[in-house]
Amino acid sequence: MFAQVILDLPVEKSFHYKIPETLQTELKVGQWVEVPFNKRSCKGIVIGLQKEISDFAGETKEISRILAAGQQISEDLLNLTRWMAEYYCCSWGEALAAVVPWNVSAQRRDDNRGALPCADDIEKLESPPNTFFNLTLDQKASLERVVLALTQAKSEVFLLHGVTASGKTEIYFRAIEAAVALGKSAILLVPEIALTPQLVEWSRVRFSGKVAVLHSALSVSERRQEWMRIGQGSASVVIGARSAIFAPLRRLGIVIVDEEHEPAYKQEETPRYHARDAAIQRGRLNGAVVVLGSATPSLESYEKAKKGEFQLLSLPQRVEKRVLPEVFVVDMREEARENRRFSIFSRRLRFAIEEVIKAGEQGILFINRRGFAPFVQCQSCGTVVGCRSCSVGLSFHSRLQKLVCHYCGYQLPPPSVCHQCREPALRYLGIGTQKVESELVRLFPAVRVARLDSDTTRKRGAYEKIFSQFKKGQLDFLVGTQMVAKGFDFPRVTLVGVASADVTLHLTDFRSSERTFSLLTQVAGRSGRGERPGRVIIQTFSPEHYAIQMARSQDYEGFFEKEMRYRLETRFPPAVHLIDILFKGKDELKVVQIGKEIMERLRQNGGGVFEIIGLAPCPIPRIRDQYYWHLLLRGESPVRVSEMVRPILRACQKKRGVTVKVDVDPY
Repeated sequence: MFAQVILDLPVEKSFHYKIPETLQTELKVGQWVEVPFNKRSCKGIVIGLQKEISDFAGETKEISRILAAGQQISEDLLNLTRWMAEYYCCSWGEALAAVVPWNVSAQRRDDNRGALPCADDIEKLESPPNTFFNLTLDQKASLERVVLALTQAKSEVFLLHGVTASGKTEIYFRAIEAAVALGKSAILLVPEIALTPQLVEWSRVRFSGKVAVLHSALSVSERRQEWMRIGQGSASVVIGARSAIFAPLRRLGIVIVDEEHEPAYKQEETPRYHARDAAIQRGRLNGAVVVLGSATPSLESYEKAKKGEFQLLSLPQRVEKRVLPEVFVVDMREEARENRRFSIFSRRLRFAIEEVIKAGEQGILFINRRGFAPFVQCQSCGTVVGCRSCSVGLSFHSRLQKLVCHYCGYQLPPPSVCHQCREPALRYLGIGTQKVESELVRLFPAVRVARLDSDTTRKRGAYEKIFSQFKKGQLDFLVGTQMVAKGFDFPRVTLVGVASADVTLHLTDFRSSERTFSLLTQVAGRSGRGERPGRVIIQTFSPEHYAIQMARSQDYEGFFEKEMRYRLETRFPPAVHLIDILFKGKDELKVVQIGKEIMERLRQNGGGVFEIIGLAPCPIPRIRDQYYWHLLLRGESPVRVSEMVRPILRACQKKRGVTVKVDVDPY
């Protein structure tokens, strides 16, 4: 007997190995094995068993042993990983290794930032109030369409577009209940499990004993235990971040992708898959329903819904007749002209904060940048204090009293003079979460405030502690990055202040307007979720920008139409697909040389399938003393582009000192 094996290597083809007599009754398709390969041992997955090999001359080596005995990758996951390999331009072995590590618990870099809660941490949180309430007419209509597809076992994709606090979560739960009642299982994906403790908490109440939670902070034994529970059918509901889409569930009935627009669903390592697209493909393979939910859907998803590829479900009103918060946009240019001493809080925001404190309510202040001052610049010669290993400026962190690189972690005591001109003219510019927190305490000394960013949530349990304190009313204000824009449903929050809406607006990224609109809409949605009406105050130096104006009026349709015109004119997604070829190495000349060589080969073999957008340094061209360049391809079919790119990359794989990676549909 012979086994056809895919190796956990960037190698395209499969290999045949003899099956020892001792393993012939035990070995199955989908199992991990250890095999000899090029004078060393490698791991691989069995994708086929056969009695003989045709057209093969030479000696066949034997399989050494079976790894993770009893564990077997199902046929649908084998097919899913094969699709991933073809679409995302990687080997099948690399895709398989990303789905199920050989020991079912390998600690890979996953999809959560900061300290993550384990199951025990989540269970320590207080039980939520009863979430069973009467559905609105819009909720009923949306749920009925999802349940009908579930009952008919139709592989439909629904885009659930609902304003913030419109009750999307309740539809998720009731759809999962319908799937479980039909004897099927469910996956609920969230962008970052650490930032959604309320959702996990509610799930444990609604589906007692049936919930498994998967994330990268689980210990080896915890991950194995959860994986075994899922595989054995003890847990029929899986909640997790993007890698949970590969959970080994039986009879998968529904996959829900909450906040489907979030960039956190995009994997940053090979295979660079997008969990939303993997969810859709797994739904097709299993005849399962897929629900994508968001108040601000990605342009890619909404465009497909407009074309009829997805079924559009709408929730235009908040539940229990709650009104959307009133939104004010403050022109900070006017503030700067009228006030000699410029403050990071406008007069309107200061007055609103004072009102919230007096009324015993709660508020959230948002700035999507951590630290005290994002950069330090010499006012004499203009030099910015930069990192020694990365092409970025250092940010000042007041509590550390250090300048810190947010890419490599390099730290430097604050200098007294400029290293370039030796003048003592250094100024700390820009604002981050620490500065907002400091200014809030300076203006209102009695305020009870906590900061929520990746600096304050590094320790395990730190996020849950702050979350619990805010929930219990032990804090008046939260100051945070985009962490505060997700997963917060607190009825006493009546004010959201955006310290600067411009942080994400002017980035060198074609998605900058979309990200700004989405972030502002999402963080604004934290206000007024109880009986008390909410207010949102957005501070900006670009008040006329359409992303800000349409976020102010919660006009997603208007934003979509405006942004799509721009994407069509400039030929960016979703008008076309992009493929980014990344080159990394310590020798920049060699990086550029190999980039040019591959670009020339692509020009000769493109055949009208794709357009080349020239070789260029990445937006941050040096990180940890490694130089980064990239080559952007634009085309209608990613699979056809991948087919043409693969042989060219294989021919250049032997180039030493330069790493070449492919990112399909980059974010």
